[in-house]
Amino acid sequence: MLPERTTGPAIAAIAYPALHALSIWAFPQAGRSLSFTFLICAPLLAAAACMRQGRHPEALRGKWNMLAFGLLLWAGGMTGTMVDELFRAMPDASTSISLLLYVVYGVPLTYALASDAGEDRIVRGIDALLAVVLGALFTVHTLTFSTLQGSDESGVEQLRLMFDIENVFIALFASIRWIAADEPATRRFFRIMCRFALVYMIVAAFINHFDVSSYGQMPDVLIGIPFVLLAFDALRPARPERIPAAPSRLAKLVDTASPLILPVALLIVAAKVAPYDLPLAAAGFFTAMIGYGARSVRIQLRDSREREYLGELTRVDALTGLANRRRFDDALRAEWSRIRRGVEWLSLILIDIDHFKQLNDRWGHQAGDAGIRLVGLTLLAHAKRSGDLVARYGGEEFAVILPGTSPEQAVQIANAMREAVERIERISEEFPVGMTISAGVGSIHQSSQGTIASLLQAADEALYRAKDAGRNRVQLADWTHDDS
Repeated sequence: MLPERTTGPAIAAIAYPALHALSIWAFPQAGRSLSFTFLICAPLLAAAACMRQGRHPEALRGKWNMLAFGLLLWAGGMTGTMVDELFRAMPDASTSISLLLYVVYGVPLTYALASDAGEDRIVRGIDALLAVVLGALFTVHTLTFSTLQGSDESGVEQLRLMFDIENVFIALFASIRWIAADEPATRRFFRIMCRFALVYMIVAAFINHFDVSSYGQMPDVLIGIPFVLLAFDALRPARPERIPAAPSRLAKLVDTASPLILPVALLIVAAKVAPYDLPLAAAGFFTAMIGYGARSVRIQLRDSREREYLGELTRVDALTGLANRRRFDDALRAEWSRIRRGVEWLSLILIDIDHFKQLNDRWGHQAGDAGIRLVGLTLLAHAKRSGDLVARYGGEEFAVILPGTSPEQAVQIANAMREAVERIERISEEFPVGMTISAGVGSIHQSSQGTIASLLQAADEALYRAKDAGRNRVQLADWTHDDS
């Protein structure tokens, strides 16, 4: 048995074409009027179902709304056909408008296939521009073969060919995007769109190429089936996919290639328009190339910024926001190279929070983390030159790189940092306790034959002497590497 939430849509999906067929059979004289009513209501119901569905997965709202918009255009085309068939008020004009709406209905669907909801507004704007130009080319092509004077046989064949190309194009790319999609809501959308596009393609091919009956006959029932099926799919609850998702490589390939859908569609339609309106076709070619290029440049710039940001995150300590050990090591090597090129001094301060284990044991790790953050911000406030770097060296230890700073200047800076930390009366309202730090200073002159390791060792030994001497003090290394 069908689930309760599925029973209603399922009954409606079966009942709608059955009622359509029954009305044509029972009231043959009013068959055309009744048939047009069913054919206009079917896409309207499907559009309402899509808009309702678009309220739930917010990220896909634009795609559902675009699908609904395309269905409304198609319903408008059928309305124009009804006016032409029943009232004959402006038969040639209504025929041209109807044919145009039947063709242009595919533009929002193509946009839904191509545009990624996760892209920024500029990229989506470029996609929208490509879709508008595509609609303009469809308009020119349709009106070229369906003028206010009607269409000859060759024009009808050209229009049928355009319908076929559009329908195959949408069905093909909807299938590819469904198979390659991995996120459940996105995969469901493309599955529903794929099924609709495939059924619509088959029905449209039969009606356009083989059906010779007029409106109000039984073949009309077929026309409404794709829309009824779409409404049923959109209204019933989501279910697990029976077909497994494509391998990740294929999924990535399709995601990468999907922006080509709109430009390729533009190129195809522009090629069709070229024999009849060369300037517009050239504009289509130009828009396809420039639009895709601009879109690619925008995405590359965004990806480049994201890579820089992610790269920066790997060089930042998560707790304090200071430079982490990796960035410290890179910066120290860079400054070491600079003193070999003429910078006179390079100084290094190693800092340790006094009695940190007791702080953790008494007040807990939250207090310890808050204390580390507070000390880090205090040290950073006293590293005022652009080249200075404050890093979290590890645990409760910090390191400060001071390029172009003599031992005496480095000791002054270290003491200013120590005094600032000592003035902190409490870590926070929750942890009413103060802290102190000990610091060791090591310096190296450009003429020295020392190494990075020897500079680190000198500062580290000075730090331990500061702690052994009673803490809350600054100790300069017994020697500085100056061989001048």
